[in-house]
Amino acid sequence: MVGLGLGSQQKLEDILRDMSKIIKHKRIATGWIMGLAFVLALMPGISSAYQLSLLATDETGTPRTQFNRGETLYLNIAIDNADGVAATAFTLNYPAEALQAPLTDAEGAPVNADAITSAFPFIYVNPDGSETPTHRENSTETGKLSLSGATIDQTDGSARYNSNTDAVLFRVKFTVHAMPPSGDFRFTLTQTELFHPAAGYGSDADGDGQFDAAVDTKGRVPVLVGAKGRSETGYDNLDCTGPACAFPLLMNDTTGVLAESWFNLTDGDTDGDGLLDSVETHTGVFIDASNTGTDPNNTDTDSDGMPDGWEVTHGLIPVINDADGDLDDDGLTNLDEYKKGTDPLNAMPAAPVPATPQDGAVGIALQPTLKTGAFSDADGDSHASTQWQISRVFGSFTAGNMAYNQSSTTQLTAITVPQFILETGTDYYWRARFVDHRGEPSPWSVYPLFTTQGADPGDLNANGMLDAYEVDDTVDLDGDGTPDINQNGIKAIKSIGRNVNLAVKGTVNVTSVAAVAVSDLADIADTAGRPAQMPMGLIAFKITLPPAVDTAQVTVYFSEAVPDDALWYKYDAANGWQDFSAQAAFSTDRESVLLTLVDGGTGDADGAANGVIIDPSGAAIPAATPAAAGSGGGGGGGCFIATAAYGSLMAPHVKILRQFRDVYLLPTRLGSAFVRAYYRYSPPLADVIARHEGLRLTVRIGLLPLVGFGYLALNAGLPALALNAGLPALALLLALSFGLVGGWTCHKVLNRRRRSMF
Repeated sequence: MVGLGLGSQQKLEDILRDMSKIIKHKRIATGWIMGLAFVLALMPGISSAYQLSLLATDETGTPRTQFNRGETLYLNIAIDNADGVAATAFTLNYPAEALQAPLTDAEGAPVNADAITSAFPFIYVNPDGSETPTHRENSTETGKLSLSGATIDQTDGSARYNSNTDAVLFRVKFTVHAMPPSGDFRFTLTQTELFHPAAGYGSDADGDGQFDAAVDTKGRVPVLVGAKGRSETGYDNLDCTGPACAFPLLMNDTTGVLAESWFNLTDGDTDGDGLLDSVETHTGVFIDASNTGTDPNNTDTDSDGMPDGWEVTHGLIPVINDADGDLDDDGLTNLDEYKKGTDPLNAMPAAPVPATPQDGAVGIALQPTLKTGAFSDADGDSHASTQWQISRVFGSFTAGNMAYNQSSTTQLTAITVPQFILETGTDYYWRARFVDHRGEPSPWSVYPLFTTQGADPGDLNANGMLDAYEVDDTVDLDGDGTPDINQNGIKAIKSIGRNVNLAVKGTVNVTSVAAVAVSDLADIADTAGRPAQMPMGLIAFKITLPPAVDTAQVTVYFSEAVPDDALWYKYDAANGWQDFSAQAAFSTDRESVLLTLVDGGTGDADGAANGVIIDPSGAAIPAATPAAAGSGGGGGGGCFIATAAYGSLMAPHVKILRQFRDVYLLPTRLGSAFVRAYYRYSPPLADVIARHEGLRLTVRIGLLPLVGFGYLALNAGLPALALNAGLPALALLLALSFGLVGGWTCHKVLNRRRRSMF
């Protein structure tokens, strides 16, 4: 056994000793530390003279723990210290339901010479030229393989092995069954038991010469035996009753398991048709999903163009050609359904009937509402979602031609197109399709043509910003010395109902900032997941990307800092409110935020990978935080547990933690994700802490290392250390706080229950 090094032991003892200083029951902690230190001190010296082991490998000798049906598994039975070993005997127990063991003949030799190989030669040639069998393998008993071997040095009669190196004593070749059960299986090595009274193994109480379990006993065979050379004391002592004898016992009368090894059988899918090999019984007769009758080496047993697994999943018979059938009577053959990815047992919904805009409509507003007729499904399925698309090209709805491509689970028969999707005086084609609750889509609707209005009356200079919200030449939010209105690649506007200006600037992979607008939170009727406040408003902007680029970054600047407890939220009609903080990194002064956006992905309201990103988002205070719902015992500013422990949001320690959060956590994706989770789960625990002075003191002690770490990171030039270790340190210490609260609560509950019993 490998023990801990002295340095590691000392560090562990130091840590435990420090922990004992803040644990109430110091005597218990100190006793535990001393006991552990004593055990650690002994660990390097713990060893065994002989250790047997089992290792499974493949044909190449590569160790493996996972095998498939029909494969070959070699099991190596090894010893880590072969010094002085002349003979060995043990029983290998194997899972017969999973493996086929080698066959042996009446002499105990393997029928196939390579099935069992051994460090002991099967035939030993004596000095006089005679031959002596030196080992046996017996596999007649299912699940057991008895192995034994012996050999000595012919020159002096000593043990064959004379060094303490390891050695493979036996190597056994198993074959995994063709249809084995899947799961974990175990090899064990145990001491061999024999019924051979004449040789001193067991007793024959009834004298019938046969083993009767009720009255007779077996004897355990020694596991390891040595041999003395001619020049050694005891060479001629064959009875081995004295301390020095010809064949000393190295390991004897050992109960339990000498060694064990586990392996796993995976129920594979050889032909990749979606059916496990164990169910593909290759009978040609389909019974059910557990006995398909299919060929495990053929993806399409009945050659009807549909994979066996797909047919079984969708209620078809995989051994009968049923490609031309139409089980759901929806006009599509089974093969058509497979090619389209639809369900042959589920009739598709009827295609939507477009209502507005009607075909040929002109002067349509830039944010029209697309409407369809009612949902209809022949087999009574419910309406799960609707996919909406708008294209610039007649009959072509490829990604590059689409202006809008979104699926909605709430806007099922009507959806309002987001801001900046459509351009003035442009022809568009729109269509929709319904999807039922089983995932079956309808055919696409026809695609009516409509033409948008010729100009935006609110943007007479057509610069992509409402005229009433444009700023003058005194505004320079990016701080480069040039007024924002005189620069390309940046657009600055006034916010809603506040004396705040903001600007959107392309940072990475942005060819232009085409439009910017701000709307009030109160103007959005969708309340599901809506934040409590958006201090700067919901900011919508439109950017264009270079060809063949799908990811861009944009910086949004503010004329005043965003509140400390604000996250970054997105909104569009199809997807509703979403927390987008993982892709938003606030600056240290919180007067700007860097957004990472993907064309056609998260952060793009048009849903199409078309070289244009539409992003309606903004700084938001979640409805669940105390800053939105009013102050409470949990504190404010997001540092709930710390505020509860120190009693004030303005406490110096709380300020350090809040600054550490802003500087080192929120600008990183992992840090932002952790902060969001903390905001979600910590307020209830903070409430408990705030109500108990003893618990507040304990949490303050637990937070001290983090406060110190944060102070050093912020003031002593440790940015790399803070970035690499800050989040794990925060997580560890907050977990301590959570554990203390849980333990305190359980302690109080148990005390109440005890008091109520008397």
